[in-house]
Amino acid sequence: MTDPIILATPQDVGTLWRPLTSDEVAQASLYIRMASAALRQRCPWIDTRLTDGSLDPDLVRMVVVRVVLRVMRNPDLVASKITGPYAVTYAGADATSGAGQLRVTDEDVEQLTGGVPNRRGSVGTIRLGTWSSGDAR
Repeated sequence: MTDPIILATPQDVGTLWRPLTSDEVAQASLYIRMASAALRQRCPWIDTRLTDGSLDPDLVRMVVVRVVLRVMRNPDLVASKITGPYAVTYAGADATSGAGQLRVTDEDVEQLTGGVPNRRGSVGTIRLGTWSSGDAR
C-alpha cells in the first residue's frame, strides 16, 4: 500500500493561526494525521478525487486545518468563561465532547461535497406529476 496523500502540514496550521512552538508543531502533526484519517473514514473517495483532479487540494487543506485548529485553539473545549466583568463565548465549542477531542463535522464533509451531505441511505420516493384531491389515499 502506498502512503496516503498529505492533506495538510503543521506549517499550514501555523500560517493560519500563529507561529507554533516546537511542541505545538509535534502536536499539530499528530492532529493532522488523526484529522486526515477521520476525514478519509467519512470521505473514502478523497484520495481518488485528489489524484484525478476533481477535488481542490486547497479545499481539503482548509478543512483539515480547520479541524485541527478547533482542538488547538480550545483544547479544553471551553464553551464560555468569565473573567471579572468580561465574558467570552467560543463559537463552535461543543461541551458534550471530551476535552481535546478531534471531530470531523457534517459541515466539514459538506464543504468537500459541495454542500451535499455525505450521508448513506435513502430519504424516500418522490413522485412527479400532477396531483388532485381525488388522488389522496
